[in-house]
Amino acid sequence: MRVRVLLPISLLLLAISAYGAPTLSTSNHATILRGDVSWNRFAECRPTILTLEQVLGNQTNSQGGALESGGWQGMIPDKRSTSPPCGVNGLPTLVEIRHLHTSLGTPGTSWDECDAVIADNCDLTLNLGDDPTLSCPACYSHKIHVEIDMYWNASRTAPMMIPVGTWVDVQGFVYWDPDHVTDQGHSYSGWELHPFTAWRISGTTDSTVPLGVTICPGTVRPVSSGVSQCSTTPTFTRYY
Repeated sequence: MRVRVLLPISLLLLAISAYGAPTLSTSNHATILRGDVSWNRFAECRPTILTLEQVLGNQTNSQGGALESGGWQGMIPDKRSTSPPCGVNGLPTLVEIRHLHTSLGTPGTSWDECDAVIADNCDLTLNLGDDPTLSCPACYSHKIHVEIDMYWNASRTAPMMIPVGTWVDVQGFVYWDPDHVTDQGHSYSGWELHPFTAWRISGTTDSTVPLGVTICPGTVRPVSSGVSQCSTTPTFTRYY
């Protein structure tokens, strides 16, 4: 005689989640995957694999930028934290997005808020997108701004910048910055991965990420409000 054992749905979901299989998310009505490990040993959370569209959502403003209300609501409260919470609003904050391309700026030469928080230190910034063939304004809902935070850089636990024109998989903490929703260079949206914690070449499985500090050996010159540029090629020194 066969005996059927029926488990409550809550236990089934718990078992699925525990073994790393797909888990259902009520945010954006999408299926999300739990990643394996954080590639940055100092980002002590388990990453969740999302698409760029899951992070940005499908609601846009009049400029074509992604709105806060439609995006991923697992946002950290403090972009400067070196130990952000692993969960906010019942959602994970450390995300992994695969197959993105440098879409704006020259990685490593765009610096932000220099000397505004830490003397002789800046945020290192660039934009990533999943479809470089799109023309704007349609492009804005397919890009995200990422920043290697100056606190991570100063503590020598930051990744090196991504080479120009490279397809990469990335990890970082989701953050909404309301101060940049009118900036074209920010895709008219406040969405960021900040702090941006790690990357690898897309399609590889190597999670050995060099960690250290990037400095500008030349002069950091202001080029616009809050944004500066390094006059020479930045250098990266590995510590981990």
